[in-house]
Amino acid sequence: FTDYTEISVRDTRLGGETAKEYVYTARLADVEYKYMQTAAVHGGSVYVITYTALPDVFDSHTDDVERIIAEFRF
Repeated sequence: FTDYTEISVRDTRLGGETAKEYVYTARLADVEYKYMQTAAVHGGSVYVITYTALPDVFDSHTDDVERIIAEFRF
């Protein structure tokens, strides 16, 4: 990645575990994308769910992504 810009970091839950949600923009292959990553540790392994979209359409799918994360089970 290049041109990394942090937008937000917050505490959340993933599959009942304490987790962090990171939202940021960065360039990959000279194209800017917006990312939301939710990360948690469970059973000694790290799990990361990543949603990536172009910045201008990112918000149109975040409700769907949040529903998926809310239903995630280990």
